[in-house]
Order: sequence, then C-alpha cells, then structure tokens
Amino acid sequence: MSRFAKRPPRIQVFQDMKPFFLINFNTFERQPLLATSAVHEAFLSFCHTAYGKYNVAVGRYVLMPEHIHFFVVMPQDVSLADWVGTLKNFLGKSIEKESPEKPVWQRGF
Repeated sequence: MSRFAKRPPRIQVFQDMKPFFLINFNTFERQPLLATSAVHEAFLSFCHTAYGKYNVAVGRYVLMPEHIHFFVVMPQDVSLADWVGTLKNFLGKSIEKESPEKPVWQRGF
C-alpha cells in the first residue's frame, strides 16, 4: 500500500475559509493591457475596498500582461460573478484611460 493518499491532504486553514476560489480572467484577444502600474494600483485599491466593505479577502495574485490570477475568500451572501464583474469594470476604467480600445475583457472568468 502506498504511503501517499490518492488525493493530497487538505489544508485545514483553507477548509475553515469558505468559499475559497482561484480566479483567472483574460483581456480580449489577449491584448497586453494589464502590465502597468496604474492597473496594479487600481487592483490593490479595489481589493482593499472590497475587504473593508464586503469582507472579501484577496490573497496571492499575479498580474500578467494579458491575464490575472488570484485567490479570493468571500462570504456566501456575496455573488462571485457580480464581484468579478465589478472588478473587471473597475480595472477597465483604469485601462481605458491609457488605452481606449474596446472591448477590454474576454467574456467569463
């Protein structure tokens, strides 16, 4: 018998924080629009506000030129789809100031 389980053991810290998501989404046609300090600052601002107002906590994140990855924990009464849509809208306004191309985002997340 193998000493390793078929699945890796769950990390207790994350089991207590529900729901816990890994989110990623892309710019439309993979346009390199996200690798700017303005977008990074907008992302941080949104995350700080979301934590203070809605108890939504964003963990580790990576902003790539054409997509973003991040972990998020949120209360069950907050809609993930609405929250991500609001984030995309907020970041889109920052992007449109420097590069007014439409559309900014690929559909979905």
